[in-house]
This record gives sequence, structure tokens and C-alpha cells, in this order.
Amino acid sequence: MWATVTWAGLRDPEIAETIADLRRETVQTLLWVGGGGYVLWHYFSLLGLHTQPVGETTDEAILRRWALFALVIAALAGLHRLLGWRPALAVRVFPFVGALLVVGAMGLLQTPDPCFLLPN
Repeated sequence: MWATVTWAGLRDPEIAETIADLRRETVQTLLWVGGGGYVLWHYFSLLGLHTQPVGETTDEAILRRWALFALVIAALAGLHRLLGWRPALAVRVFPFVGALLVVGAMGLLQTPDPCFLLPN
């Protein structure tokens, strides 16, 4: 059954190495694009703090966004470091870190909007 699921060409070391490089470069590009997009979102969200929950002061909203900023930067830096150290592991961990960041953002910003992504 394993032979039917995998591509036989990946047994060739040159092709397997090329595929591993492509995966590593894809994750690296996604880290840079995601990081850049997040920094832009963070900047513009601090400019427009009109989206804060009712009853929350501007200082509390700013602290929440900076806590999220620290969380995201730490995760992206950790993934970037892991990508240089163990690329195959970084490729496998990348989607899970992204999901944890979404859940962390929902918790820190206390926004119910993306909660439909989680099971009841």
C-alpha cells in the first residue's frame, strides 16, 4: 500500500533533495510573506483602535495587540530558526504553528468572529 501512496521517483536521492529544497523554500517564502503581512496588519490595527471590544480602554487594546505581536514574532523567529536547523521538521510543524497562532489571536484579542473555525 505504501508504494501506491508515494511517488516512486522520490526514491531517487537527487529528486528527493530537489523536492525537500522546494518545500523549504516554500515555507521560507510563506514565513516572509506572512510576517510582512502581519506587521502591516499590526501597524494599521494600532492606527484604528475603533475595533476594540466594548468596555475596553485604548491602553488595554494596545497591550493586547503588543502581546499578540510578541507571540507572532516569537513563533515566526522560532520557525525560521527551525527551518535552518531541521527543514523537514519545520515543514511539518508550520501548519500547526499557524493554527496555534490563530487560536492565540482569538484568545488575546477576545474576538468571537473566527470561532466558527473551531469545533463546538
